[in-house]
Amino acid sequence: MSLPINTDNRSHLIEKVSAMAHRGMDSVRDTSHLLRVKAEHASDSTVNYVKDEPIKSVLIAARGARGTGELGPFARSQLTL
Repeated sequence: MSLPINTDNRSHLIEKVSAMAHRGMDSVRDTSHLLRVKAEHASDSTVNYVKDEPIKSVLIAARGARGTGELGPFARSQLTL
């Protein structure tokens, strides 16, 4: 059973949908801004850490590269399955 849609109902539905769309767009904009701020903070923190602890930074990077190298053959073998 469907409800009859008259002009008043249609206008009300359009207003509700429009309000929901605006809230959704506002939410996306706010989340996007928050992610940019967090990414900037992470980048600044990383730069400061590298400046403060250059040797540890190189060791951490080397460890990460080694770990990636160790996973490389596994990842490639999974692609061929």
